[in-house]
Amino acid sequence: MGIFTSEIIYCIVGLTRSNVPRSGGDKAIIPALAGWPAAAVSNEAVGRDSPPLRWVNSRLFLMLNLLLFSTLITVAQTKNKAYGLLLKGMYKNTVPTISCAELKKQQKDVVLLDTRPKTEFAVSHLPQARWVGYKEFELSRVADLPKNAAIVVYCSVGYRSERVGEKLLAAGYTNVRNLYGSLFEWVNEGNSVVDSTEQPTKRVHAYSPTWGIWLQKGEKVY
Repeated sequence: MGIFTSEIIYCIVGLTRSNVPRSGGDKAIIPALAGWPAAAVSNEAVGRDSPPLRWVNSRLFLMLNLLLFSTLITVAQTKNKAYGLLLKGMYKNTVPTISCAELKKQQKDVVLLDTRPKTEFAVSHLPQARWVGYKEFELSRVADLPKNAAIVVYCSVGYRSERVGEKLLAAGYTNVRNLYGSLFEWVNEGNSVVDSTEQPTKRVHAYSPTWGIWLQKGEKVY
């Protein structure tokens, strides 16, 4: 349990403690939930009218607002809020992310790696992207890149590319980022993709009808 979560639990239990019987055994309730020693908190320390409880009130208010703010930041990275929430639950956050808007500003300075199967890449991909595959991925495909190269990986939604990004980081590449929302978000924001001849196209491989619901622009191909 993280420190931030532990503190929220401590505050919530502290706020509701006036409804808990004040027997000697309840001294360990808050510390046990928060992962702190029982001696760190006493009945008196969380009394209804004591100064610590007023501190708990203000602390809880601040932390809940910070939690809400951090959630909004994550969701705001996609046009579709529901898609943003899906990604938040899907990503392991093991690889730093970059938004589509940020990538557009840096596109000339990064190496784009497409981590989808070759059939999906052939339908369309980001301009100047190079194919490395997912199941087919091998470090030999990027052996020509310096370890400090600015690399952005992507797939359809960002899950597969995050796995490839992990492998790159483990291999010593120091500047690897995962495109947040990946190809779907790139297209949803009105950005262009190219076909196997590097010509602009509206066709986008949508992976499957189930996942294709998140692709809101372009001509879906399965």
